[in-house]
Amino acid sequence: LDVDLTEADRFTLAAHYRRDKHDEYQQGFPSGFTEPHQGNLEDTFSIAGENRLSLSPAWTLTLGASYDWRDLKKAEEYGAPPAGGPSVLFSYPIRNAAAFNWQGRLEWHPNEDSELHASVSRRSRFPTIFERFSTQFGTAASNPGLEPERSTNFEIGGSRQFGVLRAEGAIFYSNIDDAIVSVRPAGSPANTTTRRNLGDAEYYGAELSLTARFGSTLELGANYTYIHRRFDIMPQVGVTIPAFELTDVPTHKGFAYASWSPTPRLRIVPNVDIASDRTTLTTAAPPVYYRTGSYIQANIRVDFDILDNVTIGVGAKNLFDDYYVLVDGFPEAGRSFFLSFQY
Repeated sequence: LDVDLTEADRFTLAAHYRRDKHDEYQQGFPSGFTEPHQGNLEDTFSIAGENRLSLSPAWTLTLGASYDWRDLKKAEEYGAPPAGGPSVLFSYPIRNAAAFNWQGRLEWHPNEDSELHASVSRRSRFPTIFERFSTQFGTAASNPGLEPERSTNFEIGGSRQFGVLRAEGAIFYSNIDDAIVSVRPAGSPANTTTRRNLGDAEYYGAELSLTARFGSTLELGANYTYIHRRFDIMPQVGVTIPAFELTDVPTHKGFAYASWSPTPRLRIVPNVDIASDRTTLTTAAPPVYYRTGSYIQANIRVDFDILDNVTIGVGAKNLFDDYYVLVDGFPEAGRSFFLSFQY
């Protein structure tokens, strides 16, 4: 729902609903016994409002807020109950949750070629059904009372047109409270963990993008992102904290491309994707963290408009057939070719 309160003031209201449903049962071997049906059912609701106010021709203030709540209706499991005993069909305690989120953004447009902005927000993430209830084939214990993760985020950025060159950049900082981590409570088997809100994280970095267009035939572009991450786990009496490192995100990442159109219907787009090494985790016991190594990947794509609304494309990825890994045990594809058709 959008409402123009005045010529300079616009209010937006939105509502969202989601239902998560999970049903399972499995047959055991060699006994052949089939578990009784188990189900999880949960509704999530959200209502949000945003107000965009033009303070002057150059200044704009945007404020928004949302309220989210989660209604867990059913959470069943077959196995030994938390209190102990033989395997039975049982229900976990029903725990609901709610969160208030807000954000604000101030923009300044001194002229048509320039823009500066600053923003701050507070956001929440509800733990999933998997995070709360999955036993992960006997290696995890459930935690129905797991709370939402919460983050406070800041960003300052802007853009500027310098003739044929457009530059965009931003610096950002995020602090995460009540981050979800896996720990081993006292008395638990060595291979069993449970998730708790014991983490505290800090992310900060910067990003820069440059784009230059030379007439109607050639465009050059590049972007770079730097991100630093810190993650601490709060000690707790009676809890063993396994070795833990943040995974999957490189500290440095860049991308560069050229788009050349020698004719109005033909586009040739080579590009280079660059990333520093990142941390991954082995799946073997005991798990080991290690760095995957950096990579530089060259790719190319050629598109031709055979008709005004029909395009055929060919291309190749990882032109130099480099070997690189992002996640332990899953090497990325080597040199590959593709053909596409778009209508």
